[in-house]
Amino acid sequence: MKEEDLKAVAFYRKHDFGGEPEYYNIGDDVTFWQGDDFNDKYLSLIVIKPAKVHCYQHSTGKGVHKVYAKGDYPSLDELEGLSKFLVIPDNAYWAIALRLIDETKSPVGRYQLTFVAHGLGKTAIESSHKDDSAKYAQLESTTSDNEITCALYVRDMQTGAYVITGSIHLHFDSTHGVISVDDINVAEESTFHLEPHLVDNTKFDLIMSEKHAS
Repeated sequence: MKEEDLKAVAFYRKHDFGGEPEYYNIGDDVTFWQGDDFNDKYLSLIVIKPAKVHCYQHSTGKGVHKVYAKGDYPSLDELEGLSKFLVIPDNAYWAIALRLIDETKSPVGRYQLTFVAHGLGKTAIESSHKDDSAKYAQLESTTSDNEITCALYVRDMQTGAYVITGSIHLHFDSTHGVISVDDINVAEESTFHLEPHLVDNTKFDLIMSEKHAS
């Protein structure tokens, strides 16, 4: 089987599909940073399978944002440089990627975050450390709603106790493709503090830390 039969998307470093294709699949959420070998390097695109490719001029903040469906795109000049892209299923509208970062000095995997919302589904994420290479859990929105409230809870996998319960309200800016946290509510009786940290336009670290004495 040819590689292109397995992949959903092919980017090219020249206009009109010049050079060797570089393949990506549904679920890939790729961010380039200033000075690396990929930032602003992709100049044309073929979406091989039914999918949506969210492409961003900037990896953080507002900038040009375009969504490409199945088809051939000989020039990506309208982006004025590609710094981030996200490949999602054709029936999805947008996606968010999450990690649980544990700053309580507990072992990796001691805690598990469950994140659930209508239209986004449900996922369970093991805790990791800030310098860990743990992958992000991606959730795709199957509803066109740009405002979603999600329930979340964190469980201590050793004791079975829930150390955090709460909710988080997300907003998707469809013009710029940026997800923001409008509000996060953690129950007062929760053992730990939880704070969202924006990594790029669609990725968040939820940082769990000890509560400070008031």
